[in-house]
Amino acid sequence: MIKNNKFFIENIKNLVIFGYHENLKEIFDFTKKFKIKNFLISTKTQTQYNFKNCERINLNKLDDKFFKYCKNKINVNETIFLSLGSRYIFKKKIISFLNGNLINSHSSRLPLDKGGANVSWKIINNDRICNQTLHVIDEGIDTGPIITTKTSTIPKNCIIPYEINDYQKKDQTLFLKNFIIDLKEKKKFKLTDQQSYLGTYNPRLETIKDGLIDWGFQPLELINFINAFDKPYLGASTYITNKKFKKVFIRDVQLHGGETYSHPFMSGLIRRHHRDWIIVSTSSNYKLIIKEVNNEKGKNIIKDLKVGDRFYSRITELENTKSNRTVLK
Repeated sequence: MIKNNKFFIENIKNLVIFGYHENLKEIFDFTKKFKIKNFLISTKTQTQYNFKNCERINLNKLDDKFFKYCKNKINVNETIFLSLGSRYIFKKKIISFLNGNLINSHSSRLPLDKGGANVSWKIINNDRICNQTLHVIDEGIDTGPIITTKTSTIPKNCIIPYEINDYQKKDQTLFLKNFIIDLKEKKKFKLTDQQSYLGTYNPRLETIKDGLIDWGFQPLELINFINAFDKPYLGASTYITNKKFKKVFIRDVQLHGGETYSHPFMSGLIRRHHRDWIIVSTSSNYKLIIKEVNNEKGKNIIKDLKVGDRFYSRITELENTKSNRTVLK
């Protein structure tokens, strides 16, 4: 509940999670030690898993069934309602009903970096800081008062979305565990209002629509952009002059030192070919070592490429990619 600008739960007995998280089992096993009863509310499509230490409810939307369930099963004042990767829209009626106990876990430094594709935007912007934030849910998008935050540095061996997301989820799990301990110890968190004028929003990213490579980027910008669409995604896309193929998707890249000079006009040109990798020019002396170039069927075609083939992206498509991005409002 919220009282005197502080967030606390007098006697926490229940944890209700909306959505899904890779480490839910670990969270539920942890809260069970404190005799906290766990509930998971999500859509059927969001998760197919059933967990031993929780009661599972499938709801496509939070309607009268949700209110009825809460009134019969849950004491709102003894419950923390946590949105964790939730797809639900929390309307004013729900926010009021949950009496200030509805919060959201967001892996960014609010009020900065609201919106979607958090991990991919970190990679694109060369941001190596991992941030965790818990905030009260209001009627805006990630705009409610901040309860508590945590900051850490992303390990150097975490490069692509899959790796950073794995680290971030583990960091978030630890963050939530410590928060639950604090609640059990009856800690009161002083709320901090977000300054809306400082807020920034990141557009959602779609691999097919937004992942087109601009070969005019500087080497660091280029490799960060390609890495942002690496596993678990298809890869950053581009075209190639080899007539056997049309659009291709690039993953698994690293920078190669400038052993020879390359004019920016050579950017995208395959300069060297090995059975398992190729070296491609960029807009400066640095080159890219690329180990995975997949065709539209997902097959790695490195062996079928040759020196002199060139990657390129059409200017009109690059402009359309930028103009079509939708910013969350």
